[in-house]
Amino acid sequence: MLTNVEGLSFSGGLEAHKRANPDEWTRWRRQGGKLQLAQKSGWEALPFQTTYPKLPNNFKLDGLFRSLSGAGTVAIGGNQLVAAWQDYRFSADGRVVRGNGAGGSAESGGTAIATSSTAPNQRGRYRVEGLTLYITYEDGSSERRILITDPKDPKSVIWLDGVSYVRRKQ
Repeated sequence: MLTNVEGLSFSGGLEAHKRANPDEWTRWRRQGGKLQLAQKSGWEALPFQTTYPKLPNNFKLDGLFRSLSGAGTVAIGGNQLVAAWQDYRFSADGRVVRGNGAGGSAESGGTAIATSSTAPNQRGRYRVEGLTLYITYEDGSSERRILITDPKDPKSVIWLDGVSYVRRKQ
């Protein structure tokens, strides 16, 4: 069992990934109705027990999905903050718009600085084949991502290469 979802898109295929990254592979079993992974210390239950089948070909997404990440010292009483976001707006007709940006603030000695940046949106078309999301943008660039979602409820969250994107209101 592969423990790093990015290995699914390894350029040499799964067998080549297994040879190059053996520590990202392990065995699994279902014991007492729970999925377990083999660890050095023994079998451990997976914290996330839901499994999803591969997505049907021509699967369609619809909605705005955003991933937010950040760092800083604000949560512990500090005065530094950095946040970054990336989103994908999918349409059921195969169109996609990708946007992203970042911002930060810091304060020191009575001086505060805040900055932000937003990249221009990229527009393109997407298609889904099994676990792979293919996007071709109008500028000729493209991306290939591993897409995981619940095919019965793709409107709540999607994972692209293991990163969660939560559905946002339009």
